[in-house]
Amino acid sequence: MSEKTSLENGSLVAKEIKLSLHVKNINEYLTDMYKQPGTPVEPIVIDQFVKTDLSGIFEIQSGETFTVEFDKKAKTKLKAELLFLQIQNMTKRKADIFDEIAWAKYFNKANDHVVAPNGCYYVKSDNDGKVTASTMKLASTDKPLLFSYYAVFSIKVDNKKYYCIIDPFGKITSGTS
Repeated sequence: MSEKTSLENGSLVAKEIKLSLHVKNINEYLTDMYKQPGTPVEPIVIDQFVKTDLSGIFEIQSGETFTVEFDKKAKTKLKAELLFLQIQNMTKRKADIFDEIAWAKYFNKANDHVVAPNGCYYVKSDNDGKVTASTMKLASTDKPLLFSYYAVFSIKVDNKKYYCIIDPFGKITSGTS
């Protein structure tokens, strides 16, 4: 994971997650051990094949923009294409289901998103296979939002398309703690 801090249109652009994968191991796993291709709804979990350190909780300061994309090797050798991020509220104090209004406190409405009936916030990738999401500025008294985010993507191995997922955790803070 790399971090950048700069200004883009007045908002803080900071976090960039570049996903790097163990290409050889994924090829072997999918061709020799895993017979089903998965689907966007039921993708294959491949956390163990991610080189990028996704341990711990990825922290985003409110008002920041973050992006998720694959590195060049994954895009070239596996034809990796990020489809969307599914973001789920994981805090204990959460409402039963986060709706559009609840998510609007944390994420900018300009994001290409949809809130599903199950309360998850989905952000679609752009034409370059990158997901970009902007967070809203929180007050210093606001509690952080802990969330899990699932990166759902497709890869090609021997001309067969597989749908896969990785699922790390994140946190949006006011940045004043």
